[in-house]
Amino acid sequence: MGEFTIQLALMFHPYVVDIREQYPYYTDEAYLRALAGGKKMNRSDLLTFDLVLTYWHPKLRTLRYHVVSVKHARHVLEKKDEDRTIKERTLSAGRHWTWEMLRSNAIPSRELGNFAALWSMAKSQKVRHLYEPSRSFADNLMSHSVRGTLHAVLERRASSMGVSMNTAVHLFVSAVSHGFVTLDHSKRVDARLSIPLA
Repeated sequence: MGEFTIQLALMFHPYVVDIREQYPYYTDEAYLRALAGGKKMNRSDLLTFDLVLTYWHPKLRTLRYHVVSVKHARHVLEKKDEDRTIKERTLSAGRHWTWEMLRSNAIPSRELGNFAALWSMAKSQKVRHLYEPSRSFADNLMSHSVRGTLHAVLERRASSMGVSMNTAVHLFVSAVSHGFVTLDHSKRVDARLSIPLA
């Protein structure tokens, strides 16, 4: 559950474009050694990163990679954890990837609840590909009244834009995930409440 909470939050980070979990990693030397010997790689030569993110670096204007090691909130770090951290950081640096450790409770519970609500609203549909349509939707949303409940506002936008309610919901979720609509996570996302805009 710990890794999933972090993944859920990262799904709504506007610069994260891909998340890979339990990502296998090995050095070229270890691979070539096994290949030359005609054997499988030794398990000790294979490391698994909890999460590897592909993200857009806005200043460099390029895609970069970032490793996230997730530890349970109550986990007490031991010597083996420190050794693994050194190994992960060294391997990451060798590829010019960045690295960080996050506790499973790093995301505030209200914010996590909002991400869960948005994910549920999307009904597991992939919405990240709706980049340009969701940008237009966000412009439309912010140039009209947002009075009333989230459901009522989306219903008005759907009618105005000539799209289905499901499409309006998916565009709204995509707009949040791409950063076109910013939410105040001190308030709850709920279709029966007003939109908690930041």
